[in-house]
Amino acid sequence: MSTDLPAKTLEAAIDAPNEIPIIDFSRFKNGTVSERQVIADKIGEACRRIGFFYVTGHGVSAPLQEQLMTKVKHFFKQSLAEKMRYAPRPGQTCGYLPSRGASEGRKVGDSLVKIGADGKPVAKPERKIPGGTLEQFTVMRELPPDDPDQVAGLPLHEPNIWPDLPGFHETTVAYQKASMDLARDILRALALGLGIDEEYFVERHRKPLANFGFNYYPAPDRLEDLGVGVGAHCDTSDITLLLQDDVGGLEVCDRSGRWIKAAYVPGAYVVNIGETMMQWTNGEYVSTLHRVIAKKLQDRYSVPLFMSPDYDVIIEPLSGCITEERPRKFEPFHNGKYTTEQLASYYGRIFEQRRDIFEQFGLL
Repeated sequence: MSTDLPAKTLEAAIDAPNEIPIIDFSRFKNGTVSERQVIADKIGEACRRIGFFYVTGHGVSAPLQEQLMTKVKHFFKQSLAEKMRYAPRPGQTCGYLPSRGASEGRKVGDSLVKIGADGKPVAKPERKIPGGTLEQFTVMRELPPDDPDQVAGLPLHEPNIWPDLPGFHETTVAYQKASMDLARDILRALALGLGIDEEYFVERHRKPLANFGFNYYPAPDRLEDLGVGVGAHCDTSDITLLLQDDVGGLEVCDRSGRWIKAAYVPGAYVVNIGETMMQWTNGEYVSTLHRVIAKKLQDRYSVPLFMSPDYDVIIEPLSGCITEERPRKFEPFHNGKYTTEQLASYYGRIFEQRRDIFEQFGLL
């Protein structure tokens, strides 16, 4: 599926408010065993059908969300020269990334090694990244400077690049803790929705490869310039938690191929299944194409948390998700190597596409 056309030529998204359920998660966090199972079952149904749902009553404070959004806006309002002070060098997986221009489409499961009809692994297609007007600033989960994996130089455990802005580091670290606590609770619900021990996924997220993206979609200058903020893609994480502003533009492709608006719900998180979780559940929980289309003359901001398991976890389909009707679909992978490969490809393509900017500032 390609998204290299202006938004006005793309298939229009429809309003279908009941397709992506809004789930009050407070009943999972504070409810009885039976109430928690009811919420887990609702989440499980959404994950099997469309791979997206909202959570309200999640426990992340509104003031912290607002403080973070304020810091994000302050960062992106700086000049390009100032933002490029915090851009990565080759080999780094954090920092500021300018918009990548051309937009590319992807298909569900592109990052995974699938099992063919003959029972043998099928080669992965050429890796693409979704383009568009999106600018990003990314950080991994903050680690103490004496962390043994950071000291040893383990991939994806490098020190973050931090802007010299008052309160940016402190607010981000506080938000990291709060949102990862929520992510672990959602992982518990996903496990219960599968009928397995609720700690199964959490036990494999003790030191998660959590990646936080601060996203900025600049407002177009004219209505005629409205277009792709970020092209159709699936996340490679196991789950993604998205905090978005009220500008809108997120769209989700359902199984019939319809594009559905994922409207802003005040204070809520949009949660979606990534390709790691799809592999873990042998396709029972589905990873779904989504995109951002600019439809207003307003800047748009969002903050996704891409939650991935610990570095040394082996991801392979759960035995309970393999049946005669659903034989094993995917080859196992080492999560650290997989995530390193995906991020190296992602950053490498951006270095390639925006070589002009990185060379202008002496970074290549």
